[in-house]
Amino acid sequence: PTPLWVDPTAEWSAPGEVPSSVAGRKALVARPGTRGLELISSTGGSFADSRFDWYFAPSGPARLVRTRTTEGLVYREWRMQAASSVETYRKNLETWAHDSHGTTGVVKLENSDPRVSAAFKETFELPDTSWARTRSDSAEAVLAQDVAFAGLYGVFDARKQLDERKAPFILRARAKAKVTSAFHLPPGYRLEPLPAEVSEVAGPAKVGVTWRRASGDDIEGVLTVELEPGELSVADAKRLIDDIYPRVDLELTFLHSVHAALEAGRTFAAVKEAEALLAKSNSAPDRAMLAYALSSAGLQADAEVEARKALAQAPKDLLVRNRVSFVLLRNEHGREFGVGYPRAEALRVTGETLAQGDADEWARRMHV
Repeated sequence: PTPLWVDPTAEWSAPGEVPSSVAGRKALVARPGTRGLELISSTGGSFADSRFDWYFAPSGPARLVRTRTTEGLVYREWRMQAASSVETYRKNLETWAHDSHGTTGVVKLENSDPRVSAAFKETFELPDTSWARTRSDSAEAVLAQDVAFAGLYGVFDARKQLDERKAPFILRARAKAKVTSAFHLPPGYRLEPLPAEVSEVAGPAKVGVTWRRASGDDIEGVLTVELEPGELSVADAKRLIDDIYPRVDLELTFLHSVHAALEAGRTFAAVKEAEALLAKSNSAPDRAMLAYALSSAGLQADAEVEARKALAQAPKDLLVRNRVSFVLLRNEHGREFGVGYPRAEALRVTGETLAQGDADEWARRMHV
């Protein structure tokens, strides 16, 4: 039978996991029949399972809910912080949310007792994040990595010295991380085509990304990183950093279906798509998108009618203002800044849009 090694001083280890300072060494086992030293090894390993749910608003920043379950020494840093002081851990997360994500609202955190001998579970919610947002013609987000590469931080930290390095990196821990990014998109925003999947092995490290379409237009991307004890050669480390990692470090753009149709030259198909979306939602952003499509199709009078309706429906909505700006910059013949365009109205709407911040190019161009 395979021996189960236990280090009672390794407070945060998973079942069957021993610290890297002990793994690979030999020990004398005090039992009848012992004839020599035995190799100490882990039969278990660290694991992490994270899920990032990006809930896109009709316009502006998305809401983010991260749920995470971790166990083992590789992913112990966050558990140790919580065990030391939950309040300090909460404040550190709030600071990170405000500084890194640009969060302006109240951060919510719930977690299990980090001192209990079981997997550590936590839920972290940001009411708004700059890492994912909805714009006039597209929505943007990133494929979350979270703790996926925690077992390789030492390799990444040494990237500048790889050209001079001769000795391989020794990976002593067994670990598996899975990070799911679920993108809950507003109607009309799509990712076409899905990004390329990744399945790569670099020595004892295995990195993968898979994609699937969930309900409606929602998308899920799953990043996995698996590590086994062993040697990671310098060549494999370079390939991991320079070739594999850039293929999973992704910024995603979800193009609006109306804008995609316009870019493809299918103008009247874009109008039909916009009408269908508005019929389902009756929302101001979708009405403003219809105005944008009508203007692009040369139906400027109809576009201005819908634009003003959308603005009356949601006068402070930034996405509505950006789309309406596109319409108001054109005259009855659809010519930008053409003779007879509603200059005073365009100046007012675009000026107020710029004052709100994060204006699209249509609002900015009026004031260049």
